[in-house]
Amino acid sequence: MPRFFFDIDDGERIRDTEGYELPDLNAARALAQRAAGELVAHELQKTGAIRVRVDVRNENGERILSALGHGAVSIVAPAETLDGTGASSEACPPSPLDWATRHTIAAGRAIDEDGSASPRHLVNMLMYEIGRAIARRFCVAEQKRMKVEKREDRV
Repeated sequence: MPRFFFDIDDGERIRDTEGYELPDLNAARALAQRAAGELVAHELQKTGAIRVRVDVRNENGERILSALGHGAVSIVAPAETLDGTGASSEACPPSPLDWATRHTIAAGRAIDEDGSASPRHLVNMLMYEIGRAIARRFCVAEQKRMKVEKREDRV
């Protein structure tokens, strides 16, 4: 039975040195797909946006396929706050990234209705990048909050 090696790249490259004996390439493909999906799900819990890759090598060390996983989680307010009519929109107006997220979601819905695969991939990539930008914004805000708390603790 052939041996397949599954290298993981989720921001940190992990090389598989033991591998798995599997009946064929289809079994390796299925395992790579499942591994990428599980990695995305796990990483989304931590960061809110992620991209992972699982490279499958054969016994000769040649890469024979790759499974790519990506995702983003957006926090979306109820509909009345999204269109600017709700009371909370006055206290916290939508940022340009919020508007970009809404438009990208709408574009994704329209593309899903049309059934076009290539534009859907582009929308997914855009959502991923918007998610990263939003995550960076929250990280900066959290760092500022922590600095303020440290100063207050010293006083």
